[in-house]
Amino acid sequence: LKFFEPSLRQMDLQLTDATRSLYRGTLKILLVLLHDFPEFLCNYHFSFCDVIHPTCIQLRNVILSSFPRHMRLPDPFTPNLKVDLLPEIMQPPRILSKFVDQLKPTANHQPAVAKDEVDL
Repeated sequence: LKFFEPSLRQMDLQLTDATRSLYRGTLKILLVLLHDFPEFLCNYHFSFCDVIHPTCIQLRNVILSSFPRHMRLPDPFTPNLKVDLLPEIMQPPRILSKFVDQLKPTANHQPAVAKDEVDL
């Protein structure tokens, strides 16, 4: 997914056929993962969303729309639906990404998110 970044850096340019084909292929692979292995996308959603370019909204939406197979989503058209009362809201999400590493400073630079911003 990091291969898109140089091609998408300048928004005023049109995508080349090679970049468009790479994007469509990546989207198809993510859709297969969403269908066959949704737990994988759920567990690593932080890592995927960190490397997806902000202009690739469709790729990001595929990642964020995944949910585990055993979970039943409530009908959003249910009258008087109270999300706070759903039993699934009490379960913490399973995150296998090492997202804490993004907050730690390295020898060369400060972390992506400053500690002062997090501790507001």
